[in-house]
Formats: sequence, C-alpha cells, structure tokens
Amino acid sequence: TFETECVGPSKASYRARIQKDYAKERSRFMDAYNQKLLNGVTMASLLGVIVFRFIWVLPLFELIAWGGFLFLEMYLKTHSLLFTDTS
Repeated sequence: TFETECVGPSKASYRARIQKDYAKERSRFMDAYNQKLLNGVTMASLLGVIVFRFIWVLPLFELIAWGGFLFLEMYLKTHSLLFTDTS
C-alpha cells in the first residue's frame, strides 16, 4: 500500500527509511531467533545427557549427547560468525 498511496517528492526518502528500518528489524529478529534456537538445542542435548545417564542407561547415546553439548558450547560460541545473517 505504500507504493500506491504515497505520492510526492518525499516518496524516495520514505522508501529508503522504510527499507533501512526493515533491514534493522530483520537483523534483530534473526539474532533473537538464532539465540533461541541455540538455547533450545543446547537444552535438548543436556536433557539427552540426563535421560541417557539416569533413566535409560545407554552410554553411546549419552556420549553423543555430551558431544553435541560440547560442540554447541565451545565451537559455536567461539565462532559466532556461523549464526550471523549474511544476506
């Protein structure tokens, strides 16, 4: 509706302003989304460690859960470029 209803000399400046705000909000949304996703996967791996350690004693699955947890905590936190938006 912006393209059809906005007329006049300020249309270009408002279009640039809207695009800038859109890009800023998209970046903020992607950062929040990726942080929530990382937290969820980390909690799932910890839950896997607890479940396979105390409820179902399956050492191989516990080791896989520990490996996932260590990968998420060490590698992804030190290489945060993997979770940045490149577009």
